[in-house]
Amino acid sequence: MYFAAELVVYYRAEEWCTLQRNIHERRFAERFKSKRLKITASNRNKLLQVLTEILQNNNLKISSFLTDKTDEDYTILFSFEEITKSDLAELVNNLHGDPDIKEVIWNK
Repeated sequence: MYFAAELVVYYRAEEWCTLQRNIHERRFAERFKSKRLKITASNRNKLLQVLTEILQNNNLKISSFLTDKTDEDYTILFSFEEITKSDLAELVNNLHGDPDIKEVIWNK
């Protein structure tokens, strides 16, 4: 009887430690998760205009960007060091209103 009780206590303690470790790992990972924005356009000139506007915006701290071209689309993937939710929302809203922009995807 005592042996079974000790096993249950040990098992519960192990579960609690694992749960605490996972919570701390998630909090730590969120700090270093890069914020990304992917923009796809059908028009090369429009994508160049968007690229210029984003690069000239001093509020956005860009860590990198990658361009890609398929047969019919042009894509830019931005990674930001820092971007506020309001800056991201404003940028996404402006892009959604443009008929030459096919797709805007971002992570929060």
